[in-house]
Amino acid sequence: MKSRSARCLAIHWILFGSATLSSMGDLDADESVLVPPIAAPMMLAPANEPASLDDFPEDSVLTVDTPYIARRIEEAARELAGESLVADSNSEIVRERYDDGSVKVERTVTQDELGNFVNNGPYRMYSPSGSLVAEGNFQMGARHGDWRRVYETADASLLSAYPYSEFQAPFVSQATFTADNLSGSWIITDAQGKLVSEIPFRDGLRHGQAIWNHPNGKRMYEANYRDGMLEGVMAEYDAASNELTSHTFQDGRREEREVEHYKNQQPKAEFLYLSAQQTLKQRDDWWNAKPAVYETAGKRLKHGSFVEYHANGQKKSTGKYEEGHLTGEFASWFENGQRETLGHYHAGVAVGAWAWWHPNGMRRAEGHYANGAPEGQWISWTPEGKVAKRQTYADARPSDVVRSRNANPARPSSANAQRRVQR
Repeated sequence: MKSRSARCLAIHWILFGSATLSSMGDLDADESVLVPPIAAPMMLAPANEPASLDDFPEDSVLTVDTPYIARRIEEAARELAGESLVADSNSEIVRERYDDGSVKVERTVTQDELGNFVNNGPYRMYSPSGSLVAEGNFQMGARHGDWRRVYETADASLLSAYPYSEFQAPFVSQATFTADNLSGSWIITDAQGKLVSEIPFRDGLRHGQAIWNHPNGKRMYEANYRDGMLEGVMAEYDAASNELTSHTFQDGRREEREVEHYKNQQPKAEFLYLSAQQTLKQRDDWWNAKPAVYETAGKRLKHGSFVEYHANGQKKSTGKYEEGHLTGEFASWFENGQRETLGHYHAGVAVGAWAWWHPNGMRRAEGHYANGAPEGQWISWTPEGKVAKRQTYADARPSDVVRSRNANPARPSSANAQRRVQR
């Protein structure tokens, strides 16, 4: 059984990808362009080789490559059974072969409007032993429709990572393409047909609920995506279906809760955050079984309702953030529990009616904000309730709005940057 830390590292690698994977070996040559030999092929056998059986020395022994003959017989049988590729009048069949002459890749090609040969039609790849490794269809150079490929564990680093390492090879990978983009589900099953993972796609990007299973068929991990970004709940379960971890994401940002305390462990503040965003760096590579690669961008932002406390335990302030900007109602209190401030924000800018109080509960000031700056009539009072000042603000200038974003409306100021008429 893998350690918890190893599992977490493996799952992070599956969800967010890896920059390096092992080579696919001989299978990497499946889509190579066939390069013609420097010299044209000879029509007759070379002079140093017998041209017919009659030319063999009488004492020579003719050896038979039984595996090679068996593979060639199997190929001929497939062709007789109609399994070989069939090209139309505008296409031709290309066969790439192993050194022993057996077919490695069999594909149909045609010429595009520039005269270039491109894959167009059925495509098949075989192992050196003659078994079918991959098959699908191309439309003018782009994968289209259902594709299937068989892997041994050594063929892709993904398959040696948890949870794939807990299953039996060979693995079968199936997917559907539309114009070379993954569309539908990428499904990987093991040698016994057990479902290891299923990731849904739309336009080449992860979209929907992706799942990974334990070997006993129980859900191991699930993650939700929207247009390639983590969105919604991501959870991990043990083999008995008990939830181990659960996180919620918004557009690739994980929701986080953080509680601060005073030295005496009295709560000081409780904020909700969105972590730095996990952005897509490289899309999933189905052919090579390479998962998408993500990278961290931006910074952590306050997001959601918050509350702050005084050292004596009294509530200090409450409000709400949306992606780092104050929004909605904001309120604050003095240490004695008396209300200090009440107002509203929109996208980090003070708006609407605001009011302030003295510690004794008497109204201190009130006014109205528009575009983040004071407007109209404002009035303030002494702690005894006497009118201390009246003033009227004209419409805010654009420059005033910029300044007001850095001001704290919870603390009324003279706002000497505003145009005003004293009365």
